[in-house]
Formats: sequence, structure tokens, C-alpha cells
Amino acid sequence: MSNDEQLKRLIAMVGRLTNLLREENEKLSQPGRVKGLKELVSEKETLGKAYEQQIKALGNEEAMKKLNPELLQRLREVCQPLAQLMDENRQKLEMKMEATKQVFKIIAEAAKEFRQASAVYGRTGTVGVDPRQARKAYRPAVSVGVNREL
Repeated sequence: MSNDEQLKRLIAMVGRLTNLLREENEKLSQPGRVKGLKELVSEKETLGKAYEQQIKALGNEEAMKKLNPELLQRLREVCQPLAQLMDENRQKLEMKMEATKQVFKIIAEAAKEFRQASAVYGRTGTVGVDPRQARKAYRPAVSVGVNREL
């Protein structure tokens, strides 16, 4: 494959990666778990690896001198929005991860408080859980849902 063909392929790849990032960023802006995100991430990873390999292949100075200047300019143009979308994607992913950490932190603190609230001194003077409390319903109440789809 000639260098110009590789460059054309890279431009197409950047276009697809840009569209994927737009779609993923849109889905990351939605609350909760969004359908189809896993598939997008999988394709993004595959394209990202292929992109890196293409860049490395074209990265040496001798290969760059042989490339069509118009195609190089086109590559620069399509890479600008890609860089912005990658930064936006990174920020959105960091926000989602931080939100998830906060939820787990709140759950852990609530569990710790519940455990401390139900601790009492036993007959031997040790701290334990009151057996009468251990058999009662959890407080605060825990909501459970059942999916009955087959």
C-alpha cells in the first residue's frame, strides 16, 4: 500500500473515530446507564489502536516528505475536531467515574453508620450486634426490584 493510500485510509479512520466520539459524548451526557455505550467503547478502542499504528507508520520524516501535501492538509483539518472531542470525552468519563465513586462512598458510609447504630455491649462486655436488631428489617429500608422478562 502506498503512503498516499495509507494517508487516505487514516483520514477515513479519523472521520469514523470523530463520529464515534461525538456519539459517545452524547450518550455520556445522558443520566444513568445508556444502551449501546459498551459497543461504542469497543469500536473506539479498536479504531484508536489502528489509528496509533497508522500514525507510527507515517511518523518518520522520510515517509512524511513523500506524502501528498494536500492529503496532509486534509489530515490536519480532520484531526482538529478529533482532538477537541477526545478532550471532551476524557472530561465526561472522569465526571462519570467521580459520580460513581461518590455513590459508592455514600453507600459505604450509610452501611457503616447502620452497623455502628446497631452495635451493643454483650454479656461478656464485648461490642456486638443486638440479636433482636439483627433479625429486623434494614433501616433505612432497602428497595429491591425484580425483572421478570424472559
